[in-house]
Amino acid sequence: MKKLIRKSLSAVLILCIAAVLSGTSAYAEDGEEPVRVSLNLDSAYDLSYSGNINSQIAVKKLEAFKNDIEKLNDSINSAWDLSGSADPTSRLYGNLMLQTLIPKQVSQEGKQGAELSSELTKRQVAIGGRSMLASYYSTQLQLGLLKAEYERLAREAGVLKKRAELGLGTELEASSLAQSLDKLKNSLKTIEDSLPRLKTQLALYVGVSEPNMTIEDFKGFSAAEADVILAAIDYSSDLEAAKKANLAIKIQALKIEDSSGAQQDAERLALKKLNDQLPIDFEALYKKLENAAANVKNAEEAYRISGESLKFAQLKHELGIISRLELENMMSQHQSEEKRLQSAKLDFSSALYGYKAMLGGVWQQSLE
Repeated sequence: MKKLIRKSLSAVLILCIAAVLSGTSAYAEDGEEPVRVSLNLDSAYDLSYSGNINSQIAVKKLEAFKNDIEKLNDSINSAWDLSGSADPTSRLYGNLMLQTLIPKQVSQEGKQGAELSSELTKRQVAIGGRSMLASYYSTQLQLGLLKAEYERLAREAGVLKKRAELGLGTELEASSLAQSLDKLKNSLKTIEDSLPRLKTQLALYVGVSEPNMTIEDFKGFSAAEADVILAAIDYSSDLEAAKKANLAIKIQALKIEDSSGAQQDAERLALKKLNDQLPIDFEALYKKLENAAANVKNAEEAYRISGESLKFAQLKHELGIISRLELENMMSQHQSEEKRLQSAKLDFSSALYGYKAMLGGVWQQSLE
């Protein structure tokens, strides 16, 4: 129980911190029609890619970088004109300008590196938006699990209280369970109250007005669908594709071309580190995807068994073999298994998106 509470509160904290760092506006510009969006794991990525303020900053910085290069080139062209002038003073001034400006020129590798860095930033921000929504879904699921547990304990507490009144139990048992219920109730309230705030933070992150944003219910993949996805993966081919597409590796390779001497040696070592680490992290992502698929299959089976057990319990209750309390506890167990199944599907979706992001060029694990 404590583990569930800690996991839910951690998800809440992660979302709040990420959203504060995003600092986006939740409203459309004056005079514009409000943006109406339906948020899911795909649209969260797309909206964050273009709507998050950090993505917009990356775009503006790249524009400013290109404008500075253009201005520098114009100044260098003017200096060349002056250096070829018939007037000695103009020639001298032009040559001095060239000595100052030419070292400031940005190489073609530097330009390409800036563009790739900007793209990497936008993709990382977009992945952050998707991760925020996944954490929101996770918080909802954990809340559902805690509610089912609370309802079960509340029923047991009621029975213990009646038993104590009839002299069949002790007040200590009832009061101890009541104390546990109070703690669980406080945790439930904390998480439940956080959901509206988290929705607000999601709207801020993706850059839309919250009243015009609807969060879709999470569905995910079945175990059979997950198996099909895994069967379609060509690991060796995907690994090579991930190496070729990786933006960090491309940026590092450009740094080598744009340096010399000891600095170039250092950049080569940095590139070697990236190339050595990528296969390790890629394998870890694939293993995570495999484990997530297995967990979906196990969760589906647990949910199926709990459903069969519930049908049997309903029959036994109709025959008077079990109490209403036992039946309701079976119903709560079935609801909990449903939430666990959804949680397993969410983990698989998150692992799949991480794997696809690696194929698309964005590193999904720490290099440290």
